[in-house]
Amino acid sequence: MKMEGYSASILSSGAFKQLFIILFPNQFIDIFHASNNVLDGLNMFDGTDSHYFHSGPRGYHWMWDSRLFNYGSWEVLRFLISNARWWLEEYKFDGFRFDGVTSMMYTHHGLQVTFTGNYDEYFGLATDVDAVVYLMLVNDMIHGLFPDAVTIGEDVSGMPTFGLPTQDGGVGFDYRLHMAVADKWIELLKKGDIVLVKFGI
Repeated sequence: MKMEGYSASILSSGAFKQLFIILFPNQFIDIFHASNNVLDGLNMFDGTDSHYFHSGPRGYHWMWDSRLFNYGSWEVLRFLISNARWWLEEYKFDGFRFDGVTSMMYTHHGLQVTFTGNYDEYFGLATDVDAVVYLMLVNDMIHGLFPDAVTIGEDVSGMPTFGLPTQDGGVGFDYRLHMAVADKWIELLKKGDIVLVKFGI
């Protein structure tokens, strides 16, 4: 299930009571990046572009037309971590899939960059340390309060320690989703380069 806002599900999930009724095992909620929408989002909430986000170009994701949280702000950390906890407590979700984690962890957002495995690429000046710390904190909170919850991070960079527990110095995700692989499959299917075979029983 995807969220439309930080305290609302998408309309197709129905009202809160309907959402609670339709939940089934292995239900995950999708954590996403912040909308650039001014009318019903957090953007310009207090009349500035920096209440929850980095101001200026650092706070804008040119490819997605979305805003970038300032993970170094205590208010942002409290808001995002408490929001994750709220969805798990209120609706008993099985976990979260964090969307666009590569974009969060690096100031270049992983765009127009080739990751070769050199540690300087992951732990250098382009690393958004505040974002990595947020991911560690939210994973630690989720696994500490909800031991059976699962977290999946969408990362195409191959960040080392991504799937290690936070107590071992890792970012804390249970699984890494390499979206580029799924995107490549879709591209090949559209081109007709792959023949699908249906297996019967």
